Amino acid sequence: MTSSMLDRSKSALLTIHANLTPDYLCQSGRSSNKVFKRVRHALSHAPRIREITLQSRSCIDFSRLIKDFPTSLPNLESFTLKAVTHENQAAFDVPQELFKHDTLPLHQLDLQCCSIPESLLNVLPSHCSVLTRLELHHVAPLTRQGILRIVEAAAGSIEILVLDHVSSFTSPFTGPEHGVALSLPRLSSLHLRGRAEITFCLLRSFTIPSDSRLRLEFCLSVLTPAFRYSPLAKHSSSGSPVRSLLFHHAPQQLCEPYDRGLRLLGYTETATPEYYYAEPEDAKVDIHFSCWEDLERHILTDTLLKLWRAVVNNGKEVHAVTIARISCISTAVWSQLLRNVPEVRELCIHGSPALRALCAVLGAYTPAIGDATPSTPTSSMLSLPSLQTLTVCEGAFRSFPSHRMGSGTRGVDFEALMTCLEARKNAGKRLEKLVVCYSDASRSDMEELGTMVDRLVWDGSLFGRDSIPIPDITPKDVDDRE
Repeated sequence: MTSSMLDRSKSALLTIHANLTPDYLCQSGRSSNKVFKRVRHALSHAPRIREITLQSRSCIDFSRLIKDFPTSLPNLESFTLKAVTHENQAAFDVPQELFKHDTLPLHQLDLQCCSIPESLLNVLPSHCSVLTRLELHHVAPLTRQGILRIVEAAAGSIEILVLDHVSSFTSPFTGPEHGVALSLPRLSSLHLRGRAEITFCLLRSFTIPSDSRLRLEFCLSVLTPAFRYSPLAKHSSSGSPVRSLLFHHAPQQLCEPYDRGLRLLGYTETATPEYYYAEPEDAKVDIHFSCWEDLERHILTDTLLKLWRAVVNNGKEVHAVTIARISCISTAVWSQLLRNVPEVRELCIHGSPALRALCAVLGAYTPAIGDATPSTPTSSMLSLPSLQTLTVCEGAFRSFPSHRMGSGTRGVDFEALMTCLEARKNAGKRLEKLVVCYSDASRSDMEELGTMVDRLVWDGSLFGRDSIPIPDITPKDVDDRE
């Protein structure tokens, strides 16, 4: 922004977006003095500034600019400060000069990779009384009480709250809790990210409206203590309950190896959730978690089961489930998960590992009490006894040579699905509809599968896995242990 532009704009409110250390200067070794001069000149028009967004790689460079911060910003509604670091650690302090004078009419405050000194924490809440959006990313050091002081000041107006890695491993964050949870009556979205125990500690600290979107991202380790899932269960069942689920593999950067991660989304709509064109922002509950490689399997399994039960509540309201590209769950665990959603009518499965494991569960039955070896399985013995429609994507029903010629050979996926459909047919629970798309198959495969269901829908693709909308990056570590 040039001086002439500022002069011509006269009394119009200003928006300042500045990268003090842009890539094109850092890579070429050129000076950023011109950038500083322009930002300083813009800041000199303090009464006209409505929005400030600053980012910098250098603590020294940013400190130079802080000295020129204006003493009064009567129209400042939005302030974003971002330190660009490779380690996602606090690089410099939030400028106390900005908050030392008149109360700011802030509606949005976004702090990333910077620290809030104790002296600033004492005055910051007074500038947050009309906040509608608060985002804290890798801001330290903060305790639970410190965060609550800031959020409490905005409790009556806050609509979007993001708390991302707000405590280090050494912070006494999860100490004794006192008082009731803080009510946030206007909140529409709550996003908590970090260590599992801190994420759930913060969740217990707030009471949010039943129609708020809740997103949790966390990492499990061998040091993760037990925590309560009741706040998650309460939110999932309040107001419009969760009626459909999307459960899929999703890489996460919180734990190594980074290609791991599971994501569970709960929607209030009854329609089967899309995987290829998913809309996470429409989910009432969005849980994304991973674990360190040395975590014992039983801890991961226990956590998954408790999260699933918390999201589905009693499970009777859930009518549609999509499961995509998950290869790390055994048939025994799948059986427990499906047992908690007995009223599911529509199931969509993506990928061979999940298909084979789930077919084993859907085609199995549990003998009734007192009848260890029934001659014919009944519908009440099956998992998902209300299932009407099964959709299969990315199935490998036939293995073709690399040159894509010849009829190929039938794969394990075909046998698994055929066995499952036949078992359900024999139990009096013949599926109403089978949908097959984006799969490797032949017409003869589809014709034979069609004899097991009332209606077959096939997209006609022979090499469907070559044209899936989203490439499959699922780790190849299938675990079929019971």
